[in-house]
Amino acid sequence: MFEYGPPECIQSNGPALFRDESLRVLGSQVPAFRDVTRWPVLSARELVRLIQWYAPTRVLGEFPAPPRVRSEFVVAVAPGEKDETLTRLDGLLSRAFASEAPAEAASGQPVSFFLDMPRFPDWSPLVLDGTIPRLVFPALQQLD
Repeated sequence: MFEYGPPECIQSNGPALFRDESLRVLGSQVPAFRDVTRWPVLSARELVRLIQWYAPTRVLGEFPAPPRVRSEFVVAVAPGEKDETLTRLDGLLSRAFASEAPAEAASGQPVSFFLDMPRFPDWSPLVLDGTIPRLVFPALQQLD
């Protein structure tokens, strides 16, 4: 059986994420990294796969299945009403998963999903841009 998935180095260590000064330093030491215009842009579908891959307790299902919110793992959300927010997240994930368009940068108020795990950790795959929910990859938020 053959499965498609991230290479072993990414499965073990996660994706390499470089921004701003780190990216400039890398470009100064590795000429191939200087011209960022030749790198492919992250697609909406790839963004969803990153969110799914790093979601705690496989709350978005198991890769390579299409991502779907497993509501049994979500105890509460803040801000917002749980069922409505889960439906919105599922809709955003489905639309983005079907798209090869470039992923859009998003910022705003994080929406916390409190999960049924020890100490009820929170996970924030959404932000509210005013009243508009947008997908975000939590690891990218931590780099800001």
